[in-house]
Amino acid sequence: MSIESQINNMIFQSRPDLSFQSIKTYSSCISKILELLKSDNIGVFYEKPKEVINIINEFYKNNNTCKTKLASCIVLLKCFENNKNKELDDKIINAIKLYLENIESHSEMINNNNSKNEKSERQQEGWLSEEEIEKLKEILKSKVPKIIKTVSDLKAFRDYVLFLFYDLIPSRAELADTLIVNKNFKKFSPEYNYIILDSLNNSALYVLNTYKTFKTYGQKQILLDPLYHILKKYKNAVDKFNNNHYFLLNDGGSDKITRNRLSVVYSNIGEPINKKLGLSINRHVKVSQLVPIEKMKMLASVMGNSVPEQISVYSKE
Repeated sequence: MSIESQINNMIFQSRPDLSFQSIKTYSSCISKILELLKSDNIGVFYEKPKEVINIINEFYKNNNTCKTKLASCIVLLKCFENNKNKELDDKIINAIKLYLENIESHSEMINNNNSKNEKSERQQEGWLSEEEIEKLKEILKSKVPKIIKTVSDLKAFRDYVLFLFYDLIPSRAELADTLIVNKNFKKFSPEYNYIILDSLNNSALYVLNTYKTFKTYGQKQILLDPLYHILKKYKNAVDKFNNNHYFLLNDGGSDKITRNRLSVVYSNIGEPINKKLGLSINRHVKVSQLVPIEKMKMLASVMGNSVPEQISVYSKE
């Protein structure tokens, strides 16, 4: 059994209330940290928490990513609680305290950056104007062969569809856990999201069952009608390479893409125009297209308040 599978089982036994995807995410994070530490000893998380924190902060530059990695460390350590070993309990308590302090530090940096309503250096690198979005669409479309014969052909089609999807729906990496099916499909599972194609009405529906805020908002259903025809063509192509209805296949066409790999693929889609894209950046772009930040900053200066105060206190529907 792989180390990731072992961690997966440990977390499941300790936290059966967590969703399958959350457990998988935490297990993947722990495995990656061990890889960076060049270790297969999970005891390092309570024996050397400072070393773990240092490697996380050194390798990951995004504050939100660091918080996720640190939270994963805490989830793992809680698997060892109540083991009737006082020395081990003390180590775990002290380690968790250090991880929490570091999470708080990253939270403060996130809040400080958000309050400025200014692009970070990384966001600036991947920020797309409306003109650049249209230009990239045309470039990606031109790379898709008229007939999809090889995995390489499908990969080009996948990247084009991926960019179109996120331009319409700026969601997160849960798209990796999505199946694309026809309306008469019967075997739905809460472990997957679904793109459901209705050929009778030329309609497409995105059903979200597994995503970050599911416990708060429950299942979400989003119309994808503007993408119906391209999704129909894409489904016909992808069905040639898999029988499992996966929406997005990995580069080799052998299995569905992982969430981490999806983020990397999306990041590289902007290479033709020298942009390093990001799923989080895309969400910022879409909101910023609707919110006139510069005008709000000018108004805030006149009113003697801040943009966040204008939105939370003064703006009304």
